[in-house]
Amino acid sequence: RKKECWSKEKAIRDLYGYLDNYKNYKSRPSVWMPQLSELKHEGYSKLFNACSRFKKLPHGAMFEDLHSQRSLDGNGSIEYMAGLVPYKEWRFFES
Repeated sequence: RKKECWSKEKAIRDLYGYLDNYKNYKSRPSVWMPQLSELKHEGYSKLFNACSRFKKLPHGAMFEDLHSQRSLDGNGSIEYMAGLVPYKEWRFFES
């Protein structure tokens, strides 16, 4: 069996599928990036591995222009590229 290497595009597609399945079950907006530990706990180990690999956030001068990081150019973090709110920023939206 050939080992599949995940691209950011495939990881984002599968992440959207996960969020669509769990938005009602978890009672939270589907634009919130799940915690990686949640993906692993729910049995999405391949998605967990892909998101872990692509989790690196932009830094330095790259961080100043997040809009360019949202493109699928290989430099942005997966949550910004997918247009999701990272877990550490959820508290700014919760009441």
